[in-house]
Amino acid sequence: MVKMVRRVATMQDQTHRYGISCMTFSADDQFLFVVGSEHDAWINVWQMINTSGGLSVSPHPILGFKNTALIDNCSFGTSSSHSLLYFCTSGPQHLNLWFISRVAPSPRPLKGEGENVVVEGMMMDGQSMLRVEGIPVVLGQHKSTQIRDVACTLETGKCYAVNSTGHLLVFCPVKRSVDRMLHLKVPVDQGHAPLDSWNVLEGALSVSVLGPWLLCGCSHGIVR
Repeated sequence: MVKMVRRVATMQDQTHRYGISCMTFSADDQFLFVVGSEHDAWINVWQMINTSGGLSVSPHPILGFKNTALIDNCSFGTSSSHSLLYFCTSGPQHLNLWFISRVAPSPRPLKGEGENVVVEGMMMDGQSMLRVEGIPVVLGQHKSTQIRDVACTLETGKCYAVNSTGHLLVFCPVKRSVDRMLHLKVPVDQGHAPLDSWNVLEGALSVSVLGPWLLCGCSHGIVR
């Protein structure tokens, strides 16, 4: 079941055989981005369609591609002028931007897989194609950490991520690199757990944007 604010749409997704890790709607409710679980490794883009019975999901994904990284969370964002559309995914040693644009139909749509992929798929109207271009965010000294969560804003065009070392990372999609970082002053076990271990939840765990407020949930019951 896929639930939306003010409206409800349902779909039976049989394209992800091993389950869904996370999903996010575009700000205009036109697209639904679904990320498969670790053993699925597919990212599918569905188009939302207005029908006489309300909003529904396209009968099949308009495009899909395989991603090699483990993804735990995703968030949709747009620039302050709404000229740039994208969604962001996060996971262990993974923080990736996926830029979205509409292009003219092509007899040979681009296909590929991985984090630096460019793929295209035909829109349901048959008049245009949707292009998704993936570009990793340059993490610098945080490239070996677990990126626990990501949140993109619709007003300022900024993105925020938190990691296992207890840092808040601020980055701009246009620059595609971390602009600022803030230590949240959370007690952290200095890296004795394996990178893919979530049994020991240390550091920062979640981030959420609520109007002018930025909320970071951390281990030991700490909220910043």
